[in-house]
Amino acid sequence: MIDDRDALFDLLPAWVRQRDLIADGVLQQLLRIVGGQAVSIERDLHRMYDDSFIETCADWVVPYIADLLGASLAEGSAGGAGAQRRAIGHLLATRRQRGAMVAVAGLAQDVGDWPAEAREAYRLLAICQHLDHVHPDRPACVRIGAQSTLEAMEPWGGSLLGEVRTGAAGDRVLRADVRGLGLAVRRMRAFPITATTAYAIENREHCYSFSVLGNDTALVDPRGPAPITRLGFESDAGSAAAAAGVDPALYDEGKALVIWADGWPSRRPTPQARAAPIPASAIIPADLNGWAYRVPKRKVAVDPVLGRIMFPLKQGPARTASVRVSYHYAFAMALGGGEYPRPPLAMPAHVSRRRVHAREMDMPPEGDFAGIADAIADWRAARDAQAVPVEGDGDAALGMIAFPALVVELMESGLYAGALDIELKAGESIWLIAAPRTRPVLWLSDVEAGQQDALQVSGGNGSRFVMDGVMVAGRGLRFAPREDGDGETAGDLCEVVLRHCTLVPGWGLTHDCEPLRPNDPSIVIDGSRLRLRVEHSIVGTIDVSLGVTAGPPADICIADSIVDATSETRAAIGSADASVAYARLTIARSTVIGTVAVHAIDLAEDVLFGGVVTVARRQQGCVRYCYASVDSRLPRQHRCQPSSARAKVRDDAGADPAREAVRDRMLADVVVRISPHFVSTRYGTPDYVRLTGCTPPEITRGASDGGEMGAYHDLGEPQRMDQLQARLVNHCPADFDPVVLVAD
Repeated sequence: MIDDRDALFDLLPAWVRQRDLIADGVLQQLLRIVGGQAVSIERDLHRMYDDSFIETCADWVVPYIADLLGASLAEGSAGGAGAQRRAIGHLLATRRQRGAMVAVAGLAQDVGDWPAEAREAYRLLAICQHLDHVHPDRPACVRIGAQSTLEAMEPWGGSLLGEVRTGAAGDRVLRADVRGLGLAVRRMRAFPITATTAYAIENREHCYSFSVLGNDTALVDPRGPAPITRLGFESDAGSAAAAAGVDPALYDEGKALVIWADGWPSRRPTPQARAAPIPASAIIPADLNGWAYRVPKRKVAVDPVLGRIMFPLKQGPARTASVRVSYHYAFAMALGGGEYPRPPLAMPAHVSRRRVHAREMDMPPEGDFAGIADAIADWRAARDAQAVPVEGDGDAALGMIAFPALVVELMESGLYAGALDIELKAGESIWLIAAPRTRPVLWLSDVEAGQQDALQVSGGNGSRFVMDGVMVAGRGLRFAPREDGDGETAGDLCEVVLRHCTLVPGWGLTHDCEPLRPNDPSIVIDGSRLRLRVEHSIVGTIDVSLGVTAGPPADICIADSIVDATSETRAAIGSADASVAYARLTIARSTVIGTVAVHAIDLAEDVLFGGVVTVARRQQGCVRYCYASVDSRLPRQHRCQPSSARAKVRDDAGADPAREAVRDRMLADVVVRISPHFVSTRYGTPDYVRLTGCTPPEITRGASDGGEMGAYHDLGEPQRMDQLQARLVNHCPADFDPVVLVAD
């Protein structure tokens, strides 16, 4: 290896080098020139070898390797050369695994960000076997009592696994494609709920629900994510001796679920017992449908399918104790209140902060508060006393200034009970936000029979109210102008922002996710001409009670949200005392279940209107790439459905009177065909307002960017599915037809 210019001279015999020294080193200088060129050639050979690998090649070689693979790199892509190198390296690794099931399953995770499992259909096909050629791993019959086998087959569907024959002539036979390769993808995501109060079932002191709203909810294993079955919750489904135990991989702190019951089974909890969860040895899987199960003593029954907890009849938790749970639930995306990461809010430069702890906390730390009203009262007292800065530098000194902006931070994913009546002066603002990775629940229950129990906010000119990451149940929110001592208006709220919040439609849920109060609104704008902004939230009915003669209309801006009136015939956005709400609406990438009746729509884009839309001012505003009923009264429309499809039918049919009857039938067929079909319209279910597979492409691909209309637009599922199908063909084994199956 020549790595030095004197390497050639050093190879000569010693007597030659000595004679060259006597001759002033002429030979050494000549060989040094030759050695320098040899070193350059040596380094170039090493560089050429390094350029053969994506991990060590120069940046300028990356596009050439990509061209050899048939991949294209967009110039100026985010991440620069490093990102391109990683992409090509990952593509090479995938190409080396071509035909392997692990590579095909990993492709769904890389392209669509979906966990997936790949199966070859011929390996799942049940066949009638010859005695001379037995396949023990592929039996022709499935024992109905083998529940574990049936559950393993469930994501793939019965029609994919074989033939089901009844023997009667003319019966339809479902045959699987033996050459097919099925890729079962899970689009659902697992979201955690940490140390929150379990709902105590009324008239059943020993029965609880994991959901704080009392509805049945399927528990999810976050490793899949996949629903936890009753059999899968057991520690060993094949052993009768271990059938009563739970899988330790699912139950414990930091895992799929865990339960705390203060001091249980003792009726007198101690602080040490409060901190410890119920041990896994005391948990047993059970079917709690109908609450008819008899729980053995010193055991706790858990139904992961329904999300229910049942204690022994005479051995429930103490009356003063609370049952707390941590679990995971399934949902399609980060929407509404949840423990997912939320982008930070843009706040004023200097604010006054108060921290509030949940009702489950015994005693908040010094300087913190046990209730939201206490924190606001403390800030109000400091404001009235005109507090001044203390000695010190930085944030410590600024923290004592009574600023006009208050940030109330809710520290845990627990309950925050009690009615709130917030009155803001001119220029003041209150920010009610959830701490990172928490989902606090503001429970507005009945406190006094003779008073309103909603969260009421009134404010003067320039005042603001912001709520971020909070779930509100039991009642709704009411916003009104500030009044003086004589009942006259003394100012009005400037803006109300609801961001990543859930205002439970119908105020609450029954066990089967039916709303408790379907006719009651979640938001009431009572005489205020504020600007209401709803972003990435789930809310119920928005009721606007506002006169049309005293000033401009209220301004409602909704983005990436769901407005659910619990029925397509109820008012989602309207007025209880007028035919049309005096409000201007701007809405984008949202789903509305119910009717909409507003003064004007400035802009509606990529929206699914599940009911009739009525607009008083049709001359202003625009509706783009939306679905709305044909009975709707709308402003100018651009590529909306089904109006665009109906216009195309009219153009194709022409003005021929003979074809008028055919044209009318085609127009009626278009209305029936192009309509959204939801898996579920009940809040609390995993598939809440998700479109079914039979929804026409005019809706699933009818948004402005070719994506899905409605609140799930930003998931980009049609685009991700197209990319997955295109890439799947190049990574499947030879002679296999890939099929993408949605497992949830």
